[in-house]
Amino acid sequence: YKRQDMERTSRRIAQGSLSLRLDTPVTDDEIGHLALSFNQMVAQLEAAFKNQKQFVADVSHELRTPLTALSGSLEMLLIGADRGDIEASRSLERNMYAEVQRMHRLVEDLLALTRLDEGKMVLREDTINVRTVIDKVYDQAQQLAHGQEILKEIAQDTPLVRADSDRLQQVLLNVVENALKFTSTDGRVELMVYKEGQTAAIIEVRDTGKGIPPEALPYVFDRFYRADPARSRLPQSVSGNRLGLAIAKELIEAQGGSISISSTPGKGTTVTIRLRSIAATPAPQNI
Repeated sequence: YKRQDMERTSRRIAQGSLSLRLDTPVTDDEIGHLALSFNQMVAQLEAAFKNQKQFVADVSHELRTPLTALSGSLEMLLIGADRGDIEASRSLERNMYAEVQRMHRLVEDLLALTRLDEGKMVLREDTINVRTVIDKVYDQAQQLAHGQEILKEIAQDTPLVRADSDRLQQVLLNVVENALKFTSTDGRVELMVYKEGQTAAIIEVRDTGKGIPPEALPYVFDRFYRADPARSRLPQSVSGNRLGLAIAKELIEAQGGSISISSTPGKGTTVTIRLRSIAATPAPQNI
C-alpha cells in the first residue's frame, strides 16, 4: 500500500468525501493499525454529519407548518377576508397565537435538548407535591384539547417526591400534548397519580387513541421519530412536535426516575413515569 495513495485519499476525505475509506494494508503493522483507526474515525464523523443534516431537516419541517399557517392567516387579515366580522378576526388571531405558542414550545424543546447534550442542564430539585404539578398540567391540557375529555385522578396517599417542578411540568405537558395528538376529538386523556410501594410515586397519562404498533414501541423515545404520520387523528396544524417523548425520557432519568410506554393498537396508549419518593431519594445533584 503506497503512502501517496493514503495521502491522496486522506485529502479527499478532508475536503468532504466522508464516504471514502483508506485501503487497510494486509500486514499487521503500525500503518495498518493507523489506517484502521483512521477509517473508524471517519465513519463516526460521517454518521455525526448525517445525523446533523437529518436533525436540521426535521427542525425545518417542524417549523414550516406553523409558519405556513401564520402566513395564511395574516394574508387573510391583510386582504380583508374577514369582511369586518369581529368573530372571524378573533378566530384568525386565536389560530395565529396557537401557532406562535407551538413554535415557542419547539424552540424551548430544542434548547432543552441542547443543554442536556452539553451537560449544562441545571435541575432545581426540591420537595414537591405532585398534585400541584398535575393541577397546572390539567389546566393547560384543557387549552390544548380539541374536543377530547381531560380527566385527572390523584390518590390521597401519593407521597412527596424530590424533583424539579418546572421540568416535571414540561415533561407532563409534552406527554399530554403527544397523547392529544393521537387521540380523536371524541376520545379521552387521563392523568392518574398513585403510590407504588414505599419508594415511588407513579404518574400515568392514558389516552384512548389509535395506539402504537408493537414494532414502533422501541423507537418512540427517539428524537423526531414518527411511526406513521397517518396515526395522528388531528390536523398537522394542531399536532405537537416530535421531540416531546425524547425530552421527557432524558429529563425524567436526569432526576433519578424512569419512564416507559405501553400501547394496544386500536385501544390507546399509557405513558408511565416513576419518581422516587422522599424516603428513597438521594441528595440532589446538578447535571
